[in-house]
Amino acid sequence: MNAPDFISKYNNVIESTLRNRILTQDFPLYSMMKYHMGWIEKDGSPTAPQSIEPVSYFIGSLPLLVNESLGGDTQKAISSASAIVLVENSALIHQDIQDGIPERNGRPTLWWHWGPAQAINAGDGMHALGRLALLEGESKHWSPKELIQAVSTLDKACLDMCQGQFLDLTYTERVDVNQDEYIDMIGKKNASLVRSAVILGAISAGCDSNDLDNIADYGFKLGLSIQIRNDILDLWCTDHKSQMSGDILNKKKSLPIVYALRNAKGEEKHTLGDIYFKRSMENRDIEALLGVLDSIGARQYAQDTLEELKGDCLAALADLTISESAKDNLVNLAIFASNGTCE
Repeated sequence: MNAPDFISKYNNVIESTLRNRILTQDFPLYSMMKYHMGWIEKDGSPTAPQSIEPVSYFIGSLPLLVNESLGGDTQKAISSASAIVLVENSALIHQDIQDGIPERNGRPTLWWHWGPAQAINAGDGMHALGRLALLEGESKHWSPKELIQAVSTLDKACLDMCQGQFLDLTYTERVDVNQDEYIDMIGKKNASLVRSAVILGAISAGCDSNDLDNIADYGFKLGLSIQIRNDILDLWCTDHKSQMSGDILNKKKSLPIVYALRNAKGEEKHTLGDIYFKRSMENRDIEALLGVLDSIGARQYAQDTLEELKGDCLAALADLTISESAKDNLVNLAIFASNGTCE
């Protein structure tokens, strides 16, 4: 996902904080983390900038954006941003293993080089680093009550992510997943971390309880929007001939596919059956899949869902007790997340 300018501006401070926390560690476990983050090659040499895709700490930037929008001091949210990024990448390492993904960001995945067992160690270690970042960093700025609330928020998100990943893996072998089940799955797997990111930003800004409820609702609906937007982009804005399209080939259920499986009839239903009852999908199946999705309006359904979620996001922001100008970036972010057009 390409981040808007008002999110990208936080990239450098997050990158610097993460490097200070990980690059100073010499134990081999951290070499795997450094590799996953794109800072070194497998042999330990620095990565050439042109050899990897640019990093965008999109979700990690949310605590800083929310803090700033609510009139806080962004220095008090930097450790929260680091914690979110570390926990997010811990989950990505584990998902790459579970899904058998051989490549991420144009390079072999961590487990592909070091094996699943050591990759699990690296993922667990990164999760612990994220929790420590929050405990050690924000203890300088927050009251004990705020710190407990923050850690609880992050831990609940991690548990939700595990539940969501469980559902995601379960749904891979099902063709009867409905839209409500799908929303529940991405709510746990994806939106929970986004919600925790905006809550941490709000806590760091001294947000009162009423505003905290509203910003949490905004974060959850934003997280749903981000995932559904990605569903659309993965299907219609990716060169499937040159990329492996891992989630699609692994029969992952995105919203357009769930819609199609529930609503296709006749020849379209037969085509989907031919695709999803195969032992394994191939790249050539994607063209047939897209033909069915286009014929029954699956992309438009997903875009209509994004529009509804955008309305929910804006309604949550409308109840915040801050100025309209202070809401601008949060409003623009909701609009960005609802845009399912190819860039």
